[in-house]
Amino acid sequence: MDVLKSHLNDAPNESDIHEDCTCEKAENTEDLMQLASEQIALTGRMTDDPVALHKIMMVMIVSNMIDFHMNVATKASNMDDTTSQAWIRDAGKLQAVMNILTTISCGPDDPYVTATCN
Repeated sequence: MDVLKSHLNDAPNESDIHEDCTCEKAENTEDLMQLASEQIALTGRMTDDPVALHKIMMVMIVSNMIDFHMNVATKASNMDDTTSQAWIRDAGKLQAVMNILTTISCGPDDPYVTATCN
């Protein structure tokens, strides 16, 4: 979470991002996608229940993203309503993702869905 907070502190204004945005980051994106794929495979081999582990990881990641977006929205409230509302709207979308994740059962060891909900 400390890393997310440091990104929050260093986050540029949204209008500046759009002015400077280029497609030259595609190589870095491909590298990140490869790294993510490798990490998913690695963590899957660390347990007898990779599906449950990956779901827990997804819930934790989405939770961090919700917190990050709400923190940016709070910080952006000093700027203009449009920027703050955009971050809040995205946090809401992530909350919808969280709701979906926590209602899909992935087996008997799923910590988010009880046996009676399956």
